[in-house]
Amino acid sequence: MVAVVLANLDAIDWKSLRHAYGEASDVPKLIRALVSDHPGKREGALDALFSTIWHQGTVYSASPAAVPFLVELLDADAQEDLPAILELLTHLATGAPDEDAEAAPNPAAAAREAVSRGISVYARRLGHPEPAVRVAAAYLLGLFAVEEARAPLAAAVEDDDEPAVRAVAAFALGCIADPARADELRERLVDISEHPAVRLYAGLGLARGGAPVEGPQFAALAELVEDVDLFGQLDELHDNAARMSYGPLADGLLRLPAAARLRLAPALGRALEAVRGRDALGLATALLGLAFADAAVPAGASAEALGAVQREALASLVRAPAAWRYANIGVALRDIGLAPALTERAALAEWLGVDPSELAGDDEDDDGDEAGEGDEDEEDAGVDVEAPEPDLGELDRIGRFVACLDGQDWREARQWFAFYQQMRGVARVEPPAIGRYFGAHANLEAGYWLYDRELSRSLGTCVPLEHIRLAVGRKDSDDQVALRIRVDDDCLDAVLAAIVRHQDRVTPTDFTALAIDLIGAAPEVLLETGRAQRARLGRAAGSA
Repeated sequence: MVAVVLANLDAIDWKSLRHAYGEASDVPKLIRALVSDHPGKREGALDALFSTIWHQGTVYSASPAAVPFLVELLDADAQEDLPAILELLTHLATGAPDEDAEAAPNPAAAAREAVSRGISVYARRLGHPEPAVRVAAAYLLGLFAVEEARAPLAAAVEDDDEPAVRAVAAFALGCIADPARADELRERLVDISEHPAVRLYAGLGLARGGAPVEGPQFAALAELVEDVDLFGQLDELHDNAARMSYGPLADGLLRLPAAARLRLAPALGRALEAVRGRDALGLATALLGLAFADAAVPAGASAEALGAVQREALASLVRAPAAWRYANIGVALRDIGLAPALTERAALAEWLGVDPSELAGDDEDDDGDEAGEGDEDEEDAGVDVEAPEPDLGELDRIGRFVACLDGQDWREARQWFAFYQQMRGVARVEPPAIGRYFGAHANLEAGYWLYDRELSRSLGTCVPLEHIRLAVGRKDSDDQVALRIRVDDDCLDAVLAAIVRHQDRVTPTDFTALAIDLIGAAPEVLLETGRAQRARLGRAAGSA
């Protein structure tokens, strides 16, 4: 069946359609890559689809055209990466139209309609043996208020043996519940014999769907939100099944009456301080929404002018290190009225009067690591320093780096650079450019850096060093190696040419030819073979 579906890809006039970066002629190639036997190719194709046909919440004319093929792949027995495909369909169904597109036809409405035609497929995936697939399918079904979606969700809430699946199914069902099923979920919310995550998600789903949560139901919901330990359990449930952002749950909280929101905000703040996963950003955004839904920070106001709940919400945020790993938190803080100068953690803490000793570091070890960098040993963690702003020459070289990698099918390069340019002067984003390539023998990752991060952290001051860090092999593998290549205006093009020349041949155990080419092109090349192990390979006039 996959072959038949993909054979129809060429029936679409993709050149006439657009995605986030222009003409959508590359979409068929990306969709075909989803059935590759090579995991890296599938991962690369998914990354590209997540940033082209859906990009930061926006959909385009190519988006609805791609949906039927994704749904058909989802229905294929041997298809891999089902949770990611389900997540992509969820984003496509909830995206906003491209502001630059013509008024009609509306790509967002067309994409949602196209996704809705696959409800029966998503319902069947609720029976998949992997909990991650069932979680993603349940959440997608919760976007469509029809009995064809409600019935399988109700069955999953009742019968699934995985708490994470039952919890997300309860949330999804609450969002689209008819009166009878809303009553059933209210009973489940106050049933103390039920798993607490299922109770919490049921209540928040009802609130998000607009169903009243009052009296004993609200009391039960408040008690669950105030249970800090429960949020740790939710992190574990997400890790064991599939990640469901706290963002959708925040929507449920924001539908509650103002008095209820303010009552729950302090408890959510305590939960945020306790959470150390990547979902901390979503939880932080939820907290800010609860505390500032009815009143933003007045221009020029002092911290003392805020309400007690608002001050404590911001204090909880600055005490939650995991939330500050992403530039998005600065955007959320500006959205509630804070001046740009107060969107840095230390500055906000000082404004609030929070003791610096309360600003714990983030010791979470997950995929949120800064691109192009491995984890540091705990004893060598050092002190964070602010990255330097590039001058015009450095900015030009970063642009050349991005253009070269983007032209060679390195994923994410231009997305990172565009995001960097968008955030300049607003929040620190590092590195300003990065690209990932899924080669024939090893995954590659290249980051363009303006300073030596490790040495800077050790000394507590910025040490300028313009270089490309090229990692060979997966970041979480024991055999990954990395090359740090000093670059300047004279050698950059030759360095990039060497990387491209070897991108499909280099492996973590066979990178000699690449290293020799780089040594001949760059002023200096360093080899990293482990966390604290480096060897200087040579200079342009030297030898390895």
